[in-house]
Amino acid sequence: QAFVSTSNVLTPKSGPGVDWPDIQLVTMGAAITDTTHLESMSNFDEGVLKEFFQGSVGRHALSFMPVLMRPKSVGEILLRDKNPLSPLHIDPHYLEHPQDVRALVEGLQLAVQLVETTASYKALGAKIADVPLPPCKQHRFKSDAYFECYVRHMATTIWHPAGTCRMGSGNGDPRTVVDSKLRVKGVQGLRVAD
Repeated sequence: QAFVSTSNVLTPKSGPGVDWPDIQLVTMGAAITDTTHLESMSNFDEGVLKEFFQGSVGRHALSFMPVLMRPKSVGEILLRDKNPLSPLHIDPHYLEHPQDVRALVEGLQLAVQLVETTASYKALGAKIADVPLPPCKQHRFKSDAYFECYVRHMATTIWHPAGTCRMGSGNGDPRTVVDSKLRVKGVQGLRVAD
């Protein structure tokens, strides 16, 4: 039976005066029966996944997924040309800001600390799988450098909803795109709803 628990975590390097969580730590208990769904869902390399999960397939498993709650990287959506039927150019700029990577690394380190030091995980006999992600083998396992490599290879989007444009008053933050009535600033007769 799978379960999901979450807790919001303010990571140590958030910065002075920051009082909101950087990371939501999602914990899920579920067995890995094969890696096919991961390959198709997230476009991960089949060989890398098979090697990485080789000792976990068919066994009871517990996953920790640090979810970045307030990314600092800012994406963009651009028109390709003047044709309204042309597909948009969408670039989320994932992990471009170093603090996004830092927060995810700290979330992974927190997960390791929980498993290795918490009485309840010890009572379950839980331990971190010791197979390193193949593209990150050059780094010391569980080091910050290893987890940064891990994040850059394995991070993916998840189900958290997020707006595509910032909302604000007409004379407030210059980064806002729509006002409180969803009217696009500077464009007559256009509203955005997500």
